[in-house]
Amino acid sequence: MEFRKIIAFGKSSFVISLPKAWLEANKLIKGDVVFLEQEEDKLMLVPKEKNTEKEESTILVNIDNKDLSRIKREIYSGFLNYNSKIVIEGKEVAKYATELTDLIHRLIALEIVEQTSEKIVAKDFLRVEDVSVKDYLRKADIVIRSTLTDLKDPTFTNYQELMDRQLNVKRAYLLLLKIFKAVLKDLSLMKKLDIKSEDLLAFYRYNIALQRISNCLNVIAKNIGKVNAADKKKIQGFIGSLSDNYVKILKAMHLENPDKAYELTGIRDKEVSIINAELKPKTESLKRIGERLVWTYFELHEILHRIYS
Repeated sequence: MEFRKIIAFGKSSFVISLPKAWLEANKLIKGDVVFLEQEEDKLMLVPKEKNTEKEESTILVNIDNKDLSRIKREIYSGFLNYNSKIVIEGKEVAKYATELTDLIHRLIALEIVEQTSEKIVAKDFLRVEDVSVKDYLRKADIVIRSTLTDLKDPTFTNYQELMDRQLNVKRAYLLLLKIFKAVLKDLSLMKKLDIKSEDLLAFYRYNIALQRISNCLNVIAKNIGKVNAADKKKIQGFIGSLSDNYVKILKAMHLENPDKAYELTGIRDKEVSIINAELKPKTESLKRIGERLVWTYFELHEILHRIYS
């Protein structure tokens, strides 16, 4: 927090100086217009929206002598840093063409505009101001709810489809990370996105928690078909409790109910103790499932932090 002294200006006006860093972050210069918004005892200063064009930037990803995981990380980095174009070059482009095109198609608003045996050019068509952060968080939430519903259903067996479903959570997760980075570079985007400054960190943490929960459910889906019938029934009972707690925690978050949040944190500790006591890691699959059930409860605790921290 910064402090500014009120200075008298003439007989009926008062002025304060504005922080230079704030002016630079919002690309404001002498003569620009700002809006004043009064909220109870607070006065909010909001920059006037400018129709600024996105600065063109290109990142080159050379894939020679790199494994596929390294190449993917570089493409993700180019996407998250809001580059206008990602150019993938190298003698092995044809070798990895299927994997690279699949990856690009999974990144929202990124499209291939040129492709040869030694080059792929992907262009970013995203307009940050057109994105609804709340809508994408809601989409990820819906996928997780449906996954929990299917995992606890004793008649459900298509676990590969559940794993494929988690890709939609990752798509939303990466897009929102990109949005948050763009906002930090240009604070005027918060108004266009209808986000308050105090909500930015909360949305960021919520986004990460949803992605980590999705990762845990992905591992559970991968392993639940490998356990015996008795263990599977026990696991699905734990997932049923987890699903109920997930719904309650999200409701407490949306209602911003701190008392309910503290209560649910206590329930989490009890559920984790029961899982650790009753789900013995007799096999590698049981061990992985038990770990992810516990991790999911702790990620839900991160969501509760939004309420009481």
